[in-house]
Amino acid sequence: MRAYLLTLVLALLLGALLMWQIQAGSGYVVIGLGHTAVEMSFWTASILLLLLSAGLFWLDALCRWISRMGGFRHCWRQRRRVDREQRNISGLRAYSLGLWDIAGEQLQTATELSLTASINLPLAARSQAQAGNLDTARVILQRQKKLHPASILDADLILVDILTNAGQSAEAEQILVALEYPDGTDATLLSALLEAHIRAKKWPIAVTLLKSLSSVKGLRKSYLTALEERIYCGQLNAFLNINGCFESSLENRRERLDSLWASIPRRMRKLPKVVALYAKCLDSVGAGAEAKVLLIKTLKLHWRAELIELFGNIRQPTSEKHLACAENWLRSNPNDRYLLEALGKICRSLEFFVKATDYLQRANQLSSSPGVHAELAAVKAEMGDISGSATHYREGLLALLSGRSDAG
Repeated sequence: MRAYLLTLVLALLLGALLMWQIQAGSGYVVIGLGHTAVEMSFWTASILLLLLSAGLFWLDALCRWISRMGGFRHCWRQRRRVDREQRNISGLRAYSLGLWDIAGEQLQTATELSLTASINLPLAARSQAQAGNLDTARVILQRQKKLHPASILDADLILVDILTNAGQSAEAEQILVALEYPDGTDATLLSALLEAHIRAKKWPIAVTLLKSLSSVKGLRKSYLTALEERIYCGQLNAFLNINGCFESSLENRRERLDSLWASIPRRMRKLPKVVALYAKCLDSVGAGAEAKVLLIKTLKLHWRAELIELFGNIRQPTSEKHLACAENWLRSNPNDRYLLEALGKICRSLEFFVKATDYLQRANQLSSSPGVHAELAAVKAEMGDISGSATHYREGLLALLSGRSDAG
Protein backbone atom coordinates (compact mmCIF):
# COMPACT_ATOMS: atom_id res chain seq x y z
CA MET A 1 0.00 0.00 0.00
CA ARG A 2 2.90 2.38 0.81
CA ALA A 3 4.51 1.62 -2.57
CA TYR A 4 1.31 2.56 -4.42
CA LEU A 5 1.04 5.77 -2.39
CA LEU A 6 4.69 6.66 -3.04
CA THR A 7 4.25 6.01 -6.78
CA LEU A 8 1.17 8.23 -6.86
CA VAL A 9 3.03 11.07 -5.09
CA LEU A 10 5.99 10.81 -7.49
CA ALA A 11 3.64 10.85 -10.48
CA LEU A 12 1.93 13.97 -9.18
CA LEU A 13 5.29 15.67 -8.58
CA LEU A 14 6.49 14.74 -12.07
CA GLY A 15 3.26 16.05 -13.60
CA ALA A 16 3.57 19.28 -11.66
CA LEU A 17 7.20 19.65 -12.77
CA LEU A 18 6.25 19.17 -16.40
CA MET A 19 3.46 21.73 -16.16
CA TRP A 20 5.87 24.21 -14.57
CA GLN A 21 8.41 23.64 -17.33
CA ILE A 22 5.73 24.10 -19.98
CA GLN A 23 4.58 27.37 -18.44
CA ALA A 24 8.04 28.72 -17.63
CA GLY A 25 9.82 27.57 -20.76
CA SER A 26 10.83 30.26 -23.27
CA GLY A 27 11.27 28.05 -26.34
CA TYR A 28 8.50 27.67 -28.92
CA VAL A 29 7.83 25.36 -31.84
CA VAL A 30 5.82 26.52 -34.86
CA ILE A 31 4.39 24.01 -37.35
CA GLY A 32 3.05 25.48 -40.60
CA LEU A 33 1.02 23.74 -43.30
CA GLY A 34 -0.30 25.97 -46.06
CA HIS A 35 -2.22 28.82 -44.51
CA THR A 36 -2.46 26.97 -41.18
CA ALA A 37 0.14 27.36 -38.41
CA VAL A 38 0.25 25.65 -35.03
CA GLU A 39 2.35 27.19 -32.28
CA MET A 40 3.21 25.40 -29.02
CA SER A 41 5.88 25.42 -26.37
CA PHE A 42 8.95 23.28 -26.69
CA TRP A 43 7.94 21.02 -23.80
CA THR A 44 4.43 20.50 -25.19
CA ALA A 45 5.88 19.49 -28.55
CA SER A 46 8.28 17.12 -26.81
CA ILE A 47 5.46 15.43 -24.87
CA LEU A 48 3.32 15.08 -28.03
CA LEU A 49 6.28 13.66 -29.92
CA LEU A 50 6.93 11.19 -27.11
CA LEU A 51 3.25 10.11 -27.05
CA LEU A 52 3.19 9.75 -30.84
CA SER A 53 6.33 7.62 -30.78
CA ALA A 54 4.88 5.40 -28.05
CA GLY A 55 1.61 5.06 -30.02
CA LEU A 56 3.44 4.08 -33.20
CA PHE A 57 5.54 1.58 -31.25
CA TRP A 58 2.48 -0.13 -29.73
CA LEU A 59 0.65 -0.09 -33.07
CA ASP A 60 3.61 -1.80 -34.71
CA ALA A 61 3.70 -4.40 -31.92
CA LEU A 62 -0.06 -5.04 -32.32
CA CYS A 63 0.28 -5.50 -36.08
CA ARG A 64 3.16 -7.91 -35.59
CA TRP A 65 1.12 -9.94 -33.03
CA ILE A 66 -1.92 -10.09 -35.32
CA SER A 67 0.37 -11.16 -38.19
CA ARG A 68 1.80 -13.98 -36.07
CA MET A 69 -1.78 -15.07 -35.16
CA GLY A 70 -2.73 -15.36 -38.84
CA GLY A 71 -4.16 -11.95 -39.58
CA PHE A 72 -7.37 -10.09 -38.82
CA ARG A 73 -9.53 -12.68 -40.61
CA HIS A 74 -8.09 -15.52 -38.58
CA CYS A 75 -8.59 -13.60 -35.34
CA TRP A 76 -12.22 -12.96 -36.26
CA ARG A 77 -12.75 -16.65 -37.01
CA GLN A 78 -11.07 -17.57 -33.75
CA ARG A 79 -13.36 -15.25 -31.85
CA ARG A 80 -16.44 -16.79 -33.53
CA ARG A 81 -15.12 -20.25 -32.78
CA VAL A 82 -14.73 -19.42 -29.09
CA ASP A 83 -18.27 -18.05 -29.07
CA ARG A 84 -19.62 -21.28 -30.61
CA GLU A 85 -17.66 -23.37 -28.14
CA GLN A 86 -19.24 -21.44 -25.30
CA ARG A 87 -22.67 -22.03 -26.84
CA ASN A 88 -21.85 -25.70 -27.24
CA ILE A 89 -20.87 -26.02 -23.57
CA SER A 90 -23.98 -24.12 -22.54
CA GLY A 91 -26.15 -26.40 -24.70
CA LEU A 92 -24.61 -29.59 -23.34
CA ARG A 93 -25.05 -28.33 -19.80
CA ALA A 94 -28.70 -27.52 -20.47
CA TYR A 95 -29.14 -30.99 -22.00
CA SER A 96 -27.69 -32.65 -18.92
CA LEU A 97 -30.02 -30.60 -16.70
CA GLY A 98 -33.07 -31.49 -18.81
CA LEU A 99 -33.63 -27.91 -20.02
CA TRP A 100 -34.72 -29.09 -23.46
CA ASP A 101 -35.75 -25.75 -25.02
CA ILE A 102 -32.48 -24.05 -24.09
CA ALA A 103 -30.44 -27.10 -25.12
CA GLY A 104 -32.12 -27.31 -28.53
CA GLU A 105 -31.51 -23.61 -29.24
CA GLN A 106 -27.89 -23.50 -28.04
CA LEU A 107 -26.80 -26.73 -29.73
CA GLN A 108 -28.31 -25.71 -33.08
CA THR A 109 -26.30 -22.48 -33.11
CA ALA A 110 -23.05 -24.36 -32.43
CA THR A 111 -23.34 -26.77 -35.36
CA GLU A 112 -20.54 -25.24 -37.47
CA LEU A 113 -17.88 -26.59 -35.14
CA SER A 114 -16.04 -29.23 -37.16
CA LEU A 115 -15.45 -31.61 -34.27
CA THR A 116 -18.91 -31.59 -32.74
CA ALA A 117 -21.28 -30.69 -35.57
CA SER A 118 -22.33 -34.31 -36.17
CA ILE A 119 -23.15 -34.67 -32.46
CA ASN A 120 -24.81 -31.34 -31.72
CA LEU A 121 -27.61 -31.74 -34.27
CA PRO A 122 -28.81 -35.15 -32.94
CA LEU A 123 -28.70 -33.78 -29.40
CA ALA A 124 -30.63 -30.72 -30.53
CA ALA A 125 -33.21 -32.98 -32.20
CA ARG A 126 -33.63 -35.05 -29.04
CA SER A 127 -33.95 -31.86 -26.99
CA GLN A 128 -36.70 -30.54 -29.25
CA ALA A 129 -38.48 -33.90 -29.10
CA GLN A 130 -38.29 -33.89 -25.30
CA ALA A 131 -39.81 -30.41 -25.34
CA GLY A 132 -42.67 -31.74 -27.50
CA ASN A 133 -41.52 -30.16 -30.77
CA LEU A 134 -41.53 -33.27 -33.01
CA ASP A 135 -41.72 -31.31 -36.26
CA THR A 136 -38.69 -29.24 -35.30
CA ALA A 137 -36.83 -32.44 -34.43
CA ARG A 138 -37.61 -33.85 -37.88
CA VAL A 139 -36.27 -30.68 -39.55
CA ILE A 140 -33.07 -30.84 -37.53
CA LEU A 141 -32.50 -34.50 -38.45
CA GLN A 142 -33.07 -33.71 -42.13
CA ARG A 143 -30.42 -31.02 -41.81
CA GLN A 144 -28.17 -33.62 -40.18
CA LYS A 145 -28.55 -35.87 -43.24
CA LYS A 146 -27.68 -33.05 -45.65
CA LEU A 147 -24.67 -31.78 -43.74
CA HIS A 148 -23.31 -35.21 -42.81
CA PRO A 149 -24.24 -37.89 -45.38
CA ALA A 150 -22.20 -40.48 -43.48
CA SER A 151 -24.61 -40.22 -40.54
CA ILE A 152 -27.88 -40.78 -42.41
CA LEU A 153 -28.47 -44.11 -40.67
CA ASP A 154 -27.75 -42.51 -37.31
CA ALA A 155 -30.35 -39.80 -37.98
CA ASP A 156 -32.95 -42.41 -39.00
CA LEU A 157 -32.34 -44.44 -35.84
CA ILE A 158 -32.66 -41.32 -33.70
CA LEU A 159 -35.95 -40.51 -35.43
CA VAL A 160 -37.18 -44.07 -34.79
CA ASP A 161 -36.32 -43.72 -31.11
CA ILE A 162 -37.99 -40.31 -30.88
CA LEU A 163 -41.18 -41.58 -32.55
CA THR A 164 -41.25 -44.67 -30.33
CA ASN A 165 -40.96 -42.54 -27.21
CA ALA A 166 -43.75 -40.30 -28.53
CA GLY A 167 -46.05 -43.30 -28.98
CA GLN A 168 -45.95 -43.22 -32.80
CA SER A 169 -44.85 -46.85 -33.09
CA ALA A 170 -46.43 -47.46 -36.51
CA GLU A 171 -44.38 -44.74 -38.22
CA ALA A 172 -41.29 -45.81 -36.31
CA GLU A 173 -41.67 -49.38 -37.60
CA GLN A 174 -42.10 -48.15 -41.18
CA ILE A 175 -38.82 -46.25 -40.98
CA LEU A 176 -37.12 -49.21 -39.30
CA VAL A 177 -38.23 -51.62 -42.03
CA ALA A 178 -36.91 -49.28 -44.75
CA LEU A 179 -33.44 -48.97 -43.23
CA GLU A 180 -30.46 -50.22 -45.20
CA TYR A 181 -28.13 -52.16 -42.94
CA PRO A 182 -24.38 -51.59 -43.23
CA ASP A 183 -21.90 -54.40 -43.80
CA GLY A 184 -19.27 -53.03 -41.44
CA THR A 185 -18.37 -53.92 -37.88
CA ASP A 186 -19.37 -50.66 -36.22
CA ALA A 187 -20.28 -51.83 -32.72
CA THR A 188 -22.05 -48.57 -31.85
CA LEU A 189 -24.23 -48.64 -34.95
CA LEU A 190 -25.03 -52.33 -34.60
CA SER A 191 -25.95 -51.81 -30.95
CA ALA A 192 -28.27 -48.94 -31.86
CA LEU A 193 -29.91 -51.02 -34.59
CA LEU A 194 -30.33 -53.93 -32.22
CA GLU A 195 -31.85 -51.72 -29.52
CA ALA A 196 -34.31 -50.26 -32.04
CA HIS A 197 -35.47 -53.74 -33.11
CA ILE A 198 -35.78 -54.90 -29.51
CA ARG A 199 -38.02 -51.95 -28.73
CA ALA A 200 -40.05 -52.68 -31.88
CA LYS A 201 -40.21 -56.38 -30.84
CA LYS A 202 -38.78 -57.53 -34.18
CA TRP A 203 -37.21 -60.64 -32.68
CA PRO A 204 -35.95 -62.52 -35.79
CA ILE A 205 -34.01 -59.46 -37.02
CA ALA A 206 -32.81 -58.80 -33.46
CA VAL A 207 -31.36 -62.33 -33.28
CA THR A 208 -29.55 -61.81 -36.61
CA LEU A 209 -28.11 -58.48 -35.46
CA LEU A 210 -27.05 -60.05 -32.19
CA LYS A 211 -24.99 -62.64 -34.08
CA SER A 212 -23.30 -59.84 -36.06
CA LEU A 213 -22.62 -57.89 -32.89
CA SER A 214 -21.17 -60.95 -31.17
CA SER A 215 -18.52 -61.19 -33.90
CA VAL A 216 -17.23 -57.68 -33.13
CA LYS A 217 -14.15 -57.70 -30.95
CA GLY A 218 -13.78 -55.66 -27.79
CA LEU A 219 -17.34 -55.92 -26.46
CA ARG A 220 -17.89 -57.05 -22.88
CA LYS A 221 -19.35 -60.53 -22.50
CA SER A 222 -21.73 -59.33 -19.80
CA TYR A 223 -23.16 -56.75 -22.22
CA LEU A 224 -23.81 -59.37 -24.90
CA THR A 225 -25.32 -61.75 -22.33
CA ALA A 226 -27.71 -59.04 -21.13
CA LEU A 227 -28.80 -58.39 -24.73
CA GLU A 228 -29.34 -62.11 -25.33
CA GLU A 229 -31.44 -62.36 -22.19
CA ARG A 230 -33.62 -59.44 -23.27
CA ILE A 231 -34.16 -60.91 -26.73
CA TYR A 232 -35.04 -64.44 -25.65
CA CYS A 233 -37.19 -63.20 -22.77
CA GLY A 234 -38.94 -60.98 -25.30
CA GLN A 235 -39.62 -63.95 -27.57
CA LEU A 236 -41.09 -65.96 -24.68
CA ASN A 237 -43.19 -62.99 -23.59
CA ALA A 238 -44.44 -62.61 -27.16
CA PHE A 239 -45.50 -66.28 -27.12
CA LEU A 240 -47.42 -65.69 -23.88
CA ASN A 241 -49.13 -62.58 -25.26
CA ILE A 242 -50.28 -64.16 -28.52
CA ASN A 243 -50.92 -67.65 -27.17
CA GLY A 244 -54.51 -66.93 -26.20
CA CYS A 245 -55.27 -65.28 -29.56
CA PHE A 246 -54.93 -68.52 -31.50
CA GLU A 247 -57.67 -71.08 -31.90
CA SER A 248 -55.14 -73.87 -32.54
CA SER A 249 -54.99 -76.90 -30.30
CA LEU A 250 -52.71 -77.30 -27.30
CA GLU A 251 -50.61 -79.71 -29.33
CA ASN A 252 -49.93 -77.10 -32.03
CA ARG A 253 -49.12 -74.44 -29.46
CA ARG A 254 -46.82 -76.86 -27.67
CA GLU A 255 -44.99 -77.56 -30.92
CA ARG A 256 -44.42 -73.85 -31.46
CA LEU A 257 -43.17 -73.51 -27.89
CA ASP A 258 -40.80 -76.46 -28.28
CA SER A 259 -39.44 -74.96 -31.50
CA LEU A 260 -38.87 -71.62 -29.79
CA TRP A 261 -37.17 -73.23 -26.79
CA ALA A 262 -34.89 -75.27 -29.08
CA SER A 263 -33.73 -72.03 -30.80
CA ILE A 264 -32.52 -70.59 -27.48
CA PRO A 265 -28.86 -71.42 -26.69
CA ARG A 266 -28.32 -73.91 -23.87
CA ARG A 267 -26.42 -71.44 -21.70
CA MET A 268 -29.40 -69.06 -21.83
CA ARG A 269 -31.86 -71.78 -20.79
CA LYS A 270 -30.26 -71.81 -17.33
CA LEU A 271 -30.85 -68.15 -16.54
CA PRO A 272 -33.59 -67.65 -13.90
CA LYS A 273 -35.55 -65.06 -15.92
CA VAL A 274 -35.58 -67.23 -19.02
CA VAL A 275 -36.58 -70.29 -16.99
CA ALA A 276 -39.41 -68.38 -15.28
CA LEU A 277 -40.89 -67.25 -18.60
CA TYR A 278 -40.54 -70.71 -20.13
CA ALA A 279 -42.34 -72.19 -17.10
CA LYS A 280 -45.18 -69.73 -17.63
CA CYS A 281 -45.34 -70.73 -21.28
CA LEU A 282 -45.46 -74.42 -20.33
CA ASP A 283 -48.29 -73.74 -17.91
CA SER A 284 -50.17 -71.82 -20.65
CA VAL A 285 -50.13 -74.91 -22.92
CA GLY A 286 -51.24 -77.26 -20.16
CA ALA A 287 -47.80 -78.54 -19.15
CA GLY A 288 -47.82 -77.31 -15.56
CA ALA A 289 -46.25 -80.54 -14.29
CA GLU A 290 -43.18 -80.06 -16.53
CA ALA A 291 -43.00 -76.43 -15.46
CA LYS A 292 -42.84 -77.41 -11.79
CA VAL A 293 -40.13 -80.02 -12.43
CA LEU A 294 -38.09 -77.36 -14.24
CA LEU A 295 -38.60 -74.85 -11.42
CA ILE A 296 -37.51 -77.38 -8.78
CA LYS A 297 -34.30 -78.10 -10.70
CA THR A 298 -33.56 -74.40 -11.21
CA LEU A 299 -34.24 -73.46 -7.59
CA LYS A 300 -31.53 -75.86 -6.49
CA LEU A 301 -29.03 -73.68 -8.37
CA HIS A 302 -30.68 -70.24 -8.25
CA TRP A 303 -32.84 -69.28 -5.26
CA ARG A 304 -34.98 -66.51 -6.76
CA ALA A 305 -38.20 -64.95 -5.49
CA GLU A 306 -39.79 -64.96 -8.95
CA LEU A 307 -39.23 -68.72 -9.30
CA ILE A 308 -40.67 -69.46 -5.86
CA GLU A 309 -43.69 -67.25 -6.52
CA LEU A 310 -44.28 -68.97 -9.86
CA PHE A 311 -44.00 -72.41 -8.23
CA GLY A 312 -46.89 -71.47 -5.94
CA ASN A 313 -48.95 -69.84 -8.72
CA ILE A 314 -49.02 -72.93 -10.96
CA ARG A 315 -52.08 -74.67 -9.53
CA GLN A 316 -52.39 -77.57 -11.97
CA PRO A 317 -51.19 -80.00 -11.01
CA THR A 318 -50.59 -79.61 -7.27
CA SER A 319 -49.75 -82.65 -5.18
CA GLU A 320 -48.59 -83.42 -1.67
CA LYS A 321 -45.17 -84.10 -3.21
CA HIS A 322 -44.99 -80.45 -4.19
CA LEU A 323 -46.00 -79.47 -0.66
CA ALA A 324 -43.31 -81.69 0.86
CA CYS A 325 -40.69 -80.21 -1.49
CA ALA A 326 -41.63 -76.64 -0.53
CA GLU A 327 -41.70 -77.47 3.19
CA ASN A 328 -38.22 -78.95 2.85
CA TRP A 329 -37.06 -75.61 1.40
CA LEU A 330 -38.64 -73.85 4.39
CA ARG A 331 -36.15 -75.53 6.74
CA SER A 332 -33.32 -73.62 5.08
CA ASN A 333 -35.35 -70.45 4.47
CA PRO A 334 -37.77 -70.06 7.43
CA ASN A 335 -38.29 -66.33 6.92
CA ASP A 336 -38.74 -66.24 3.15
CA ARG A 337 -41.99 -64.38 2.57
CA TYR A 338 -42.34 -65.61 -1.03
CA LEU A 339 -41.88 -69.22 0.02
CA LEU A 340 -44.45 -68.88 2.81
CA GLU A 341 -46.92 -67.34 0.36
CA ALA A 342 -46.27 -70.16 -2.13
CA LEU A 343 -46.84 -72.73 0.60
CA GLY A 344 -50.14 -71.05 1.46
CA LYS A 345 -51.27 -71.29 -2.17
CA ILE A 346 -50.23 -74.94 -2.42
CA CYS A 347 -52.11 -75.80 0.78
CA ARG A 348 -55.16 -73.97 -0.50
CA SER A 349 -55.07 -76.00 -3.74
CA LEU A 350 -54.86 -79.19 -1.63
CA GLU A 351 -57.69 -77.87 0.59
CA PHE A 352 -55.47 -77.79 3.69
CA PHE A 353 -57.11 -74.53 4.73
CA VAL A 354 -55.83 -74.35 8.31
CA LYS A 355 -52.27 -74.94 7.16
CA ALA A 356 -52.73 -72.43 4.35
CA THR A 357 -53.95 -69.81 6.84
CA ASP A 358 -50.93 -70.40 9.07
CA TYR A 359 -48.41 -69.99 6.22
CA LEU A 360 -50.15 -66.93 4.78
CA GLN A 361 -50.40 -65.21 8.17
CA ARG A 362 -46.67 -65.77 8.73
CA ALA A 363 -45.99 -64.29 5.29
CA ASN A 364 -48.24 -61.33 6.11
CA GLN A 365 -46.37 -60.70 9.36
CA LEU A 366 -43.05 -60.59 7.49
CA SER A 367 -44.32 -58.28 4.76
CA SER A 368 -47.92 -57.29 4.25
CA SER A 369 -49.00 -57.12 0.59
CA PRO A 370 -52.27 -56.99 -1.38
CA GLY A 371 -51.54 -60.45 -2.83
CA VAL A 372 -51.20 -62.10 0.58
CA HIS A 373 -54.39 -60.42 1.84
CA ALA A 374 -56.28 -61.55 -1.28
CA GLU A 375 -55.10 -65.14 -0.77
CA LEU A 376 -56.03 -65.04 2.92
CA ALA A 377 -59.45 -63.65 2.03
CA ALA A 378 -60.04 -66.52 -0.42
CA VAL A 379 -58.98 -69.12 2.16
CA LYS A 380 -61.23 -67.55 4.81
CA ALA A 381 -64.15 -67.59 2.38
CA GLU A 382 -63.64 -71.28 1.58
CA MET A 383 -63.53 -71.98 5.32
CA GLY A 384 -66.85 -70.16 5.74
CA ASP A 385 -65.40 -67.17 7.61
CA ILE A 386 -67.14 -64.44 5.61
CA SER A 387 -66.29 -61.69 8.12
CA GLY A 388 -62.59 -62.60 8.12
CA SER A 389 -62.61 -62.77 4.33
CA ALA A 390 -64.13 -59.29 4.05
CA THR A 391 -61.57 -57.94 6.52
CA HIS A 392 -58.63 -59.21 4.46
CA TYR A 393 -60.16 -57.98 1.20
CA ARG A 394 -60.51 -54.53 2.77
CA GLU A 395 -56.96 -54.56 4.13
CA GLY A 396 -55.63 -55.76 0.79
CA LEU A 397 -57.44 -52.95 -1.02
CA LEU A 398 -56.08 -50.38 1.44
CA ALA A 399 -52.55 -51.77 0.97
CA LEU A 400 -52.96 -51.57 -2.80
CA LEU A 401 -54.18 -47.97 -2.70
CA SER A 402 -51.40 -47.04 -0.27
CA GLY A 403 -48.79 -48.56 -2.57
CA ARG A 404 -50.13 -46.62 -5.56
CA SER A 405 -50.14 -43.41 -3.54
CA ASP A 406 -46.52 -43.93 -2.50
CA ALA A 407 -45.52 -44.68 -6.11
CA GLY A 408 -47.26 -41.53 -7.30
